Amino acid sequence: MGLFERKSGNTDVVWDLPPKLIQALAPDLDIGSLRLLDFVTIRIDRLAGLMNQQTRQMLSERFDLSFIEWQCLAFLGERGDLTAAEICRLTGYDKAQVSHALRDLAKRKLIHRATTTAKAVPIELTTDGRDLFKRCVTARRRLERAHLERLSPEQRVALYEALTILARSLVDESTERHKQPAKRA
Repeated sequence: MGLFERKSGNTDVVWDLPPKLIQALAPDLDIGSLRLLDFVTIRIDRLAGLMNQQTRQMLSERFDLSFIEWQCLAFLGERGDLTAAEICRLTGYDKAQVSHALRDLAKRKLIHRATTTAKAVPIELTTDGRDLFKRCVTARRRLERAHLERLSPEQRVALYEALTILARSLVDESTERHKQPAKRA
């Protein structure tokens, strides 16, 4: 089965463009030889998605937290006082999503917003928020450890080394592209 074909009930198919359209867009592409899951980016994305799905379920069931609430809590627990804008930047979520999560955390008395007239209000964890953060981190580490125990110690080291090499090279490439002067038309 080719990359762009649909197979009933196949959860591996995530690209749903008709083969004729693909052939028209990329006539030299051998559709039959490509498999979407052969792309490292797809495999990493799928793996992260599956692991995050388990994390979401654990956070919801054990701590009554959404994933975005967890991320807000985690960054506040790890970095200390932050503004909503800083949390947006760190999590990648937009202002409305972060505001909603912070409002829910505040209702549960897990965070406190400093009283100030400044536009950027610092947010901090309360004692209950810090306790919940610590329990969530412990549970999350157990879950990740369970996944990683399926690998040998050598495989775990190789995985971390490979991810580090890829991340550094992508950051270096991105930095290099931004340094190059813009081409004039």
